[in-house]
Amino acid sequence: MVHCRHGNDIAAYPGHPDTRARGRTRAGGEGVAGSVAFGARCTTRGSRNRIPDSEARCPARRSPEGAGRDARKVRLSAELSGGAPQGLARVIVLDASILIAYWTTDDAHADDAFSILDTEEDLLLHPVTLAETLVWPVRERRERAAVDDVARLGIERYAPLFDEPLRVASLRAATTLRLPDVYVLATAIEHGATLATFDRRLAGAARDHHVAVVGA
Repeated sequence: MVHCRHGNDIAAYPGHPDTRARGRTRAGGEGVAGSVAFGARCTTRGSRNRIPDSEARCPARRSPEGAGRDARKVRLSAELSGGAPQGLARVIVLDASILIAYWTTDDAHADDAFSILDTEEDLLLHPVTLAETLVWPVRERRERAAVDDVARLGIERYAPLFDEPLRVASLRAATTLRLPDVYVLATAIEHGATLATFDRRLAGAARDHHVAVVGA
């Protein structure tokens, strides 16, 4: 999906040498090795319906008018600042590997990614992670579909505080993680959140810092 920073941990993008073709179908569509499907899975996450990009994938798709109203309500644009606000439910901070696997039809972790995203918990994404996730869609000129799909999943985008660079630098100095992974871990620590990743090294560092992990 994007440039692979996870070594042999995951099949990170179409054509990656570790990609394992599974011929899986998504919500009635044909599984194509190495292909990417934005919005291809049709289900609900809590009360938020996922809007597929093809009528064939989900005959019960809502009208364009209804989809437009829902798109305006998605929580991607509702940026969180200063930690978890009062009343916020349990939070899962997403690593790029989760969305990469969700979008890549033959990724070995695609089904696990679907299970992680299909949750009642609040999902949180750091802007650096979002940028990392969007590299491949931008190269393929499909960034709008990718951004729309992230929004329709109800993922919140974290707005960092002014002191984040110092916290991130301190965490980077204390670990062997690459900087994009440090942002993910720092966000999970700040919010007391669960961290979702398929990157074993990131998962290990998170557990070393007493952060709960799903995926790896």
